[in-house]
Amino acid sequence: GTGGEYSFLDVPAGEYVVGAREPNTGVLASATAEILPDTLTEQDLLLTGLGTLNLASTFASGPPAVGARVLIEELPRGAGFRNAGLTDGAGQLVIRNVPVGEFTVRVVHPGNGLLTGETGGTVVAPGEIQDVAVVVPEDAPPSIALTAPSQGQSVLEGSTISLSATATDDLGIRRVDFLVDGVVVGSDPFAPYAINFRLPLVEADRSLSLTAVAVDVGPNSSVSSPVNLQVLDDTQPP
Repeated sequence: GTGGEYSFLDVPAGEYVVGAREPNTGVLASATAEILPDTLTEQDLLLTGLGTLNLASTFASGPPAVGARVLIEELPRGAGFRNAGLTDGAGQLVIRNVPVGEFTVRVVHPGNGLLTGETGGTVVAPGEIQDVAVVVPEDAPPSIALTAPSQGQSVLEGSTISLSATATDDLGIRRVDFLVDGVVVGSDPFAPYAINFRLPLVEADRSLSLTAVAVDVGPNSSVSSPVNLQVLDDTQPP
């Protein structure tokens, strides 16, 4: 009924397990009741209490983690994380209807799902409001260096040269792009990062600017220092 009561009629004598679920979380409360002949038996069930978490999420360097996905695992509900929402412009989120018991809040980096921060705690009493802080690790940009050709090297026009680079990242490199005068001429997703490039034909000696761009598994990229290559006009007849 509306008062939280429920009646079972015409129940044969015996021992039964009765239960009810908290309507917001589905957490089950149960008890064993013994039914005697021609006797009214009453059994109370205490549903789990609920609390509220005020989450504040920041990056390790201090600014708020805006638009980050928030997951929560609540021990009374069973193992597994559920979606709790997204942080607002201040990196905050109010998580309601958290059952009394242990919990873990996980915040996912908004730009790189491989990076997460977690904080655990316990809702002790019904109606409790608890502040929770989660720090999300930074996604550091990759490092990149063009290793060949060497600075100032002179090569005859039309020659095929090797462009190579070294790249590292805290989580992994997706690919390395090689650029000549700002235009991508090739990419390599696997270390050692290298491509072959045929030099253009020129009317006179000229310089080319070579760079490499490392792209990590997140949204970050870094550009190497440029290497200047001298392309020589082939003036000697065959």
